[in-house]
Amino acid sequence: MSVHDPIVAVDATTVAVDLPAPLRLGSSEIRSREYAVVTVTTDDGLRGSSYSLTRGLPIAAAIRSTLAPLLVGAESALIAAAWERCYRATLAGGRTGLLMRALSLVDIALWDIAAKRARLPLWAILGGYRREVPVLLVGGYPRPDHSPAELGQLAASYLRRGYPLVKLARLPQPVETAAMLSAAADAAGAADRFVVDAGWFWRSAHDALAEVRSWSMSELAWLEDPLPPEDVVACAALRARGPFPLGIGDDVTDPHLLHRLAHDDALDVVRLDVTSIGGVTAAAKVVAWAEAAGLPVSTHVYPELHVHLCAGWSGCTYLETFDPQDNPFDPAGLLFRTELSFADGMAQAPTEPGLGVELEDAFVSERRVD
Repeated sequence: MSVHDPIVAVDATTVAVDLPAPLRLGSSEIRSREYAVVTVTTDDGLRGSSYSLTRGLPIAAAIRSTLAPLLVGAESALIAAAWERCYRATLAGGRTGLLMRALSLVDIALWDIAAKRARLPLWAILGGYRREVPVLLVGGYPRPDHSPAELGQLAASYLRRGYPLVKLARLPQPVETAAMLSAAADAAGAADRFVVDAGWFWRSAHDALAEVRSWSMSELAWLEDPLPPEDVVACAALRARGPFPLGIGDDVTDPHLLHRLAHDDALDVVRLDVTSIGGVTAAAKVVAWAEAAGLPVSTHVYPELHVHLCAGWSGCTYLETFDPQDNPFDPAGLLFRTELSFADGMAQAPTEPGLGVELEDAFVSERRVD
């Protein structure tokens, strides 16, 4: 295989998968999951893949129309050069948001190719820090057949199964959230291993404080995304006056926003999403910065992708995933022919070259909506 192997195709499609029941998160109701699925193919026949939730954005269309023409014919090994070319060419309408999400997926696919060319798993060429990664288990999201107390007890059961941290979601009504958290703390005997995802629900630090002070929890591992991260002043006020550390960063597409949040004492845990921050190329810089700043990094879902960051770099602390055996919330695993392995609250770093997961092409084709 030649290191000069050029890119011959960049393909992107949108795939929709219905959920078994609607999911309520913050003020949103989710009935299906829509994914952007990307493949990059080289002249030597290597194929790199990536995926992400679309969040209702035309990510696949942006890749096909805007980024693919900038990449076809370029050397696939020159990943940083490809990133810069795409970034510079789209400065007027890009930099953050939709085009950064599109660039993220292309970048991940190119790193998949680079690792396959080296015949190593991606985490090994990123540095190779560990073979097992501690998991943040998303284990307390709303289910139609569970009361708030039952959700809290379910979350506590994951701690007993060895998961080091467990995430619950803020429920639609404050009294429901309080009941769920009380049940979780009672069942676990402690609360510092729980994360509460607020899903950007509150509009001000005052609103957030009014609710969190009504909870019986005296401590949490962190309160996640309580406010839109761009409202740095409100986030800083909540962190200064509230009872819990703050984890912020889900779906953030601008690393400079994370820097400002840290500078203004507005966060304790950096939430990192490789599919929105600019891919592996940009994520490497964020993790290095966070580690230098003494800030732990927790990844945002997409475990098939993020396991490589967490296994490759010491600064990436927790890998987030839904329950591998019971997940009615995110059917992304159906996109792949293989899946990650978990044991005793840890994810096992893949041993296959590249990302270690290959797309289930027939499923992707059947569920394509664009």
